[in-house]
Amino acid sequence: MSDPVQEQLFGHLFQALDDDEQASIEARLNGEPDLWQQYCQLRRQCEQLEFLREELFPPDGLARRTCQFVDGQRRQDQGQRPGGAPLTSPAEHPAMSPERGSPSWVGHVRWVDVAVAVGLFLAAMVLLFPALQSSRFDAHITACQENLRQIGVALTEYSARNGGYFPSVPAGGNTSAAGIYAPVLFDAGFLKQAQRVICPGSSLAGRQCFRVPRLGQINSAGSDQLPQLRQTMGGSYGYSLGYMHRGQYHSARKNLRRPLFAIMADAPSVELPELQSLNHGGKGQNVLFEDGHVDFLLTPRPQPINDHFFTNDNGLVAAGVHPDDAVIGASGASPVQEAEAAWGNPNE
Repeated sequence: MSDPVQEQLFGHLFQALDDDEQASIEARLNGEPDLWQQYCQLRRQCEQLEFLREELFPPDGLARRTCQFVDGQRRQDQGQRPGGAPLTSPAEHPAMSPERGSPSWVGHVRWVDVAVAVGLFLAAMVLLFPALQSSRFDAHITACQENLRQIGVALTEYSARNGGYFPSVPAGGNTSAAGIYAPVLFDAGFLKQAQRVICPGSSLAGRQCFRVPRLGQINSAGSDQLPQLRQTMGGSYGYSLGYMHRGQYHSARKNLRRPLFAIMADAPSVELPELQSLNHGGKGQNVLFEDGHVDFLLTPRPQPINDHFFTNDNGLVAAGVHPDDAVIGASGASPVQEAEAAWGNPNE
């Protein structure tokens, strides 16, 4: 059974809807993020078929032969040869082909033949899409890993110049969100390309105008601008939220180059039960570890680590409960918002 929503998305993509249907689906796309993500995925899949296009050129003499054919057809209709003599045989009119007459099937193509051809094409697309999607999926993982490796280099250089510590996520204020790592690295000159913090498989990948905000812009942002800045300033990736120790929040972690301690990853999603990232369709996430290597992991709780790196040991999206409790929050995640609910505010 066909999916009417899928049909509408295809229709919108190929501009095959009438005005009312077009307006209806555009309104849904603007108001339903999940449907917009589905539409973007469909559009990217169809873009993969561009390589099937061929630029075709007409054969030499086609225009001349076409004119001869039309003139011959006109004379046949009038019952004359080119010189005005009666035409005795339909075969005497000029042929479109420079060598021989048109095959017998020319002019007899039926709509059923067209339907069969379209059906075969659609069947080929159904077989081709999984291969294209798999290839594209692997390419996105590889490009995403390279992004995280480069960010890892920037973090290492930052820590080397700041007493061995990574960028901190403050407990309060405008910059109290995991995504602050990106403006810090950009302002310090360790990162220079905004697209480096965008996973090619994420919903942000299509935003050509994406920019990492400067620290001054975040600090001076008002209540109407701040939420959006915090949600997007870290791009597609999540960053370490620090940890609690004896009731006090420690905003910065020291770079101990631990091979099994996660410092960054594809941003987690609250829409999935294990908070898996949506950057790669919920099938897994790339994770940057403290020693600089990157792995693609199918679960946020991999073995032998057995530490869910999107929540702390108490199951909260908040600062770790001890120095070895890795917690990676999405760009807008605050490190102490839920921690204070769990342990109380130590400053009160």
